[in-house]
Amino acid sequence: MTISRRQFILGSTAAGAAGLASYTFQRGLRIPPFHWEPNHMALKMGSLNHQTNQLLLLPATTEQKSYWRATTPEPNLVLQSSDKRETILEVQNLSAKAVLSVTGADHEERISGTQREIKLKLSAEKPTSLSWQLENQNDGISFAAIGDTGGDLELGWCIQRASDLGADFLLHLGDFNYQDGDYQRTIDYFKSAEIPTYVSIGNHDFHDSGGIYGRFISEIGPLNQVFEIANTRFLNIDTAAGFFPISSGHRGRLFSTLQQQKVVNTIAFTHCPLVDPDSNSHHDIGSEKERAWLIKQLHAVGVSSLLCGHIHINDRRTIANIDQLIVGQGLGHQDLLVGQDHSKMALGKIDQSGKFEIELADLAMPMELHCHPRSDSVKNSLIGSEHQQLIETVERACAQRS
Repeated sequence: MTISRRQFILGSTAAGAAGLASYTFQRGLRIPPFHWEPNHMALKMGSLNHQTNQLLLLPATTEQKSYWRATTPEPNLVLQSSDKRETILEVQNLSAKAVLSVTGADHEERISGTQREIKLKLSAEKPTSLSWQLENQNDGISFAAIGDTGGDLELGWCIQRASDLGADFLLHLGDFNYQDGDYQRTIDYFKSAEIPTYVSIGNHDFHDSGGIYGRFISEIGPLNQVFEIANTRFLNIDTAAGFFPISSGHRGRLFSTLQQQKVVNTIAFTHCPLVDPDSNSHHDIGSEKERAWLIKQLHAVGVSSLLCGHIHINDRRTIANIDQLIVGQGLGHQDLLVGQDHSKMALGKIDQSGKFEIELADLAMPMELHCHPRSDSVKNSLIGSEHQQLIETVERACAQRS
């Protein structure tokens, strides 16, 4: 059948309108820049998924292995196969302290860091439930938070430092993707980490030759999410770009759902701060109306603390009765500027009642790890200064690693 130019244009317009409607439902219109976000509600064999209480359907196939990335400390998963089979499930991003319970199938589990390999004997059409629970919560839970790391040596150090400080998990506050290769290196670092990492998307993280929300969703985590641990709720909020309308997309619907639930003690984490501490700059949420809307939502769902990055400093102040803590020093620029360890990461501790405290801890990043190209402008500004010898030492160490 021959398709006329008019039919082609009308068909393309209809497809575009359908895509726009789907995108808007997912995120609202994102400004700036405008990017498409694919709908990842359908989970296919071999893909990663991030939902809590997720149903993973395994169709009849010759594949004997499937993959799943946990983005909560205590996830639940239901497997259902269309046929009787033995299969292997590889689960990523789980604490070594998380204990597995399985109902509906015989299983064997092998643990390696934050990775699990689980062999299962599944029955046809019979659900198999898997759930994990962190042990020893009577001693409380610890977590760390930092943003703006890039995806290279500095990121590796931040994850290791969080583990060394005793954190059960790390909240990454966005912007790991500054240069070619950062995306894959970041995913590799998360896979090899000693503790799990839950990530808030940054404004640099959906850029890589176009919009790549799909890769973030498939391989790293959701754009908006909530989970509870140790009688405390953690709320991951997408502030990577502006929304239109402000209350649209997954973020707006998540707040609407949470407001219908009982208010519990909540820590929020996101990329952009509500307010830039520098009154001459506006490196923050970006819109007075969106800021006012977001503050109203945070109050309504019981948020008392907001962890954020975006600005490469550490700063703590109260904004509308919310404890705003900026820890965007994942590249450690200030270390170079002052010639010594200066950068910080947040370290939080929650007792068994849900009471928590968040303090600053030394990042203690070795100088020879300051190799990310994002630091080049800082290094260049120090040539001829009292720190030139330090910069030369750092550059030699970085050259040996390249």
